[in-house]
Parts: sequence; C-alpha cells; structure tokens
Amino acid sequence: MPRRHSDAAYKKLFSSPRMVRDLLRGFVADPWLEQCNWLTLRRMPEQHISDVLRALNTDMVYQVAAPDEIGEVLIHIEFQSAKAHAMSLRMAEYGVHIVKSHLRQHKGHSRWGWPPLLSIVIYNGLAPWRQSNRLSDRFRRAPCGWLAEPPEYKFVLIDLHRQNLGTLDKLDNVVALVMRIEQTQQPHELTQVLVRLKEILTHEHELREDIRKWALAATGNRSSIAAELLHEFAKPEGTVMNLEEKFERWGKELSEQSRQAGLQEGRQEGRQEGRQEGRQEALRRTLQRLIAKRFGAIKPITLNHIQSSTSEQLEVWLENIVDAKTLDQVFRQVH
Repeated sequence: MPRRHSDAAYKKLFSSPRMVRDLLRGFVADPWLEQCNWLTLRRMPEQHISDVLRALNTDMVYQVAAPDEIGEVLIHIEFQSAKAHAMSLRMAEYGVHIVKSHLRQHKGHSRWGWPPLLSIVIYNGLAPWRQSNRLSDRFRRAPCGWLAEPPEYKFVLIDLHRQNLGTLDKLDNVVALVMRIEQTQQPHELTQVLVRLKEILTHEHELREDIRKWALAATGNRSSIAAELLHEFAKPEGTVMNLEEKFERWGKELSEQSRQAGLQEGRQEGRQEGRQEGRQEALRRTLQRLIAKRFGAIKPITLNHIQSSTSEQLEVWLENIVDAKTLDQVFRQVH
C-alpha cells in the first residue's frame, strides 16, 4: 500500500531538473514540450523570488525556453499531501505573484506579452483528489452578461498514487519508475524497477542517492532485502548485473537459512510435544516468516491456504521458496 510522505521528501526529489523534465514530458505531454531546450531548464533564482511568494511558501518555480512562438515558459510546481478545497484559488494567488516577480526581474513586460505560466499540483495523499482544478468551478454564475463567465485559472493535477501501471511501464522515464517503486509488492518487482533506473541514471549518482532515501520511506523499510537492493542501486560503483545477482543471492541465502531453521524447530517441537501438530505449526510459522520477508504482507487467503496444509505440503513449499521469484511459484506442486 502507498504511504503518505511529507511534501519535503518530494521537493528534494524534484529539485533535480531531470525529474522535472521527465514529469513534464510524461505527465503533461503537451506537444510544445517536445521542442523545448531542456538545457535551459532552471529554478527561478532566489533573488527574483518576491517576499510575498516566500511568505506564501511557494514550492518550486522553474523556467525553460520553449519554441520561438511561445518563448520562455514559467513552470510552478506545488506539492500537496492533503486535499485542499480552495486549491484553485491558492494556485491563482501563487500564479499572480510568480508573474509579477518575473516582470520585476525583467523591468516590465516585453512587447511580446507576458510569459505563459504552467501550474502543476503533485498530490501524494492517500485519499482520492475530488476537487476541481479550475477556479471558475468555485463561483456562482449569473444566467447572462459579464457574471456568466467567472474568472478562470486552472492547474494540472498529477495524483501519484492513482497512476495506471500499464501507462507507467510504457512511459519508461525516471518519474514513472519512481512512482512504480511505491507500487511494488515483492522484492523481485523492486529489483526490476531499480535495474532500469540504474541503466537510465548510470552517471547521476546524486539523484540515485536521493531516490534511495526517498524509497526507503516509500517502501516502509518493509524488508532487509529491499534496503540492501536500494543501497546497491545508489552505490557509485557496481553495475546493473551486480544488482540482479545480489538480489538472487540474498533471496536464496535468506530462504535457505530460514528454511533450515524452521525444519529444525519443527523437529524439536514435534519431539517435545510428541505429536505431529507441533511440527506442523513450526513449519507454518517458518513459511509465514519467509513469505513476509520475501514478498511482503500476507493476504488472508494465503494464510488460510497455509493453515489447511499438511506437513508434506509445507516442506515442499519451504523448498520452493528458496528459488521462487513470485508468491505463486512458492505454492507450485512438484510431481
């Protein structure tokens, strides 16, 4: 399940121009973005941020050179971890002061007009976002005349936890892969995502380290394997092959050690209690511990399956888990 993080964690990730570029190209996807000069993408200089914007705690303002007919574009990114009923009004207020700061920097507007402003809200809350992204939807309207058309301001909403997995896989960019980290349920899935990220970010060590720190919180430190994988991913040295090989080795070593310990526990408990039920219960506990470590939280249907099993079935499953890459492979039957 996704976890909600502080806005600061996302601000750190998106302080990277690479993240901003992939966000815009993948999740805004306007045609003009493909023609931008991404080498010009930069944060608005601190000295050009007005005192009003600082007081409003505006998150991030970027600038990028777009095609000639558009010129320079201002990009405002706001991070939101809770629903805000007046978000469109707040974004409009931010927008006014961002443009004013830009005009002050350039000592008035140019003869080509004011720069376009793209406003984006990145929402990482657990509850679905249901508010409108248009300011005009908040106003009552008159049936005709000037009041029939209320003031307009709109923003792009990107809901991190409700992205389609198929769409993320097709995008295959850094932001899409980061979103996939939160949705992985099993270590082998996390490995696949990290392998691809390391291929893309081979020389971007600082960004890989930022992703590692963020992902440890995103996965809830749910297993030692996940932490080791993330550590290997962030190391400046090493290769993608190292990451895959280490995942296989860690998984097998952990499974084999726990399996042997569980079998021994089962034998001892069976002898001590003098009945088959004691051995079975020890095997069940061992299998449950291994599944939780390898594949995350155990669903009720899986627990029921384990509880209704025989000692012979439990031993087969404990053998399977050594090499299994998915939960289904654990419960395959060997004939």
